[in-house]
Amino acid sequence: MRKKTIGWLVGIVVVVLIVLGVGGYAVNGSRTRQLDSAISALRSNNAAKVLPYLAVDDNAMPLTTRNIKPLLTYFQTHPDQLNRLAHEARRGDGDDVLDLVEFDRIGRRWLVYPRYGFKLEAVHPRLTTNGTTTQVRVNGRLLTTVRGTVRGQRIGPLLPGRYTFTAKDTQGAGRTVVKDYVNSDDPELNLTFQANQRPASGSGTTATALPTTKEADNLIEDAFDEIEDVSNGDLTQNNQQLDVIFVNGEQNKAYQTVLQQAKEYIGQQHVGELNLDVQTNGAQIDTKGAVTLAFTAAFGPDEDDDTDARVRTYDYIATLVHQNNRWLIQDISKPTQVANAADDD
Repeated sequence: MRKKTIGWLVGIVVVVLIVLGVGGYAVNGSRTRQLDSAISALRSNNAAKVLPYLAVDDNAMPLTTRNIKPLLTYFQTHPDQLNRLAHEARRGDGDDVLDLVEFDRIGRRWLVYPRYGFKLEAVHPRLTTNGTTTQVRVNGRLLTTVRGTVRGQRIGPLLPGRYTFTAKDTQGAGRTVVKDYVNSDDPELNLTFQANQRPASGSGTTATALPTTKEADNLIEDAFDEIEDVSNGDLTQNNQQLDVIFVNGEQNKAYQTVLQQAKEYIGQQHVGELNLDVQTNGAQIDTKGAVTLAFTAAFGPDEDDDTDARVRTYDYIATLVHQNNRWLIQDISKPTQVANAADDD
């Protein structure tokens, strides 16, 4: 009798779970139903209604009814894009419309039911401006203050959407641009002042040329590619290549110092092959009129290297000079370690 009772109880529990599962799925909505609800919320232009249907890839960036408004503004001014997004998302191709907005599963409800919504990718615009001291505002709120001329300096993060940027220099120059950021996570933001707007420069800071973002990126990447190859023994010192990267080529003290740092990492972490990843943060002119470039370099094992080596990340500042119609690295500051993580973190 006891076994029959237990059997009945188990059967009842199973039936209840099935009913709850089917009922819960109906209440919480299928993927299509949740898509319809999300699109309806976006069309309503109500931030509070939209918020539950959004997630962002940057865990340090909370979503609020304030910072998602530029996304709503974008869809209000581009309703055709919202219609396309809804159409393609139903076919499972929602990420083909806007690169930074994708309809996908963003969590669970009650730890059981899948929750669908729009995954957003954070945006870090690369700012270029040429004032003395420039305040940059986005949608009326102060975003950053920069001193001197900067080119390709990363700012943000922002969410995808439509933004009004205003740059105002302490000498009175100003500029306003409207940008739609929905397809690139590091778009260019040009807020340079026109020649007749730029303040007079007794120190010459605004008159000094800067490398383009591409020139700066390529220069640092070429330098660290060379250091990586030499450290791994893939090539010997390539004097000709170094001559178009560093002042004085192979003899440059900054090159020799970073090369030694790379070799020490290989020895200390017991890696077979070194992998160097770099990311620049825009060139600018410092208070002494020198052209500097902040960048980050991560020292880690090659992806095929079976090791538990830790990835060490450092911040640097390179000093650049323009010689013979090209930019060269003159010096690199001492490294400042900013991370020391396991390779699979």
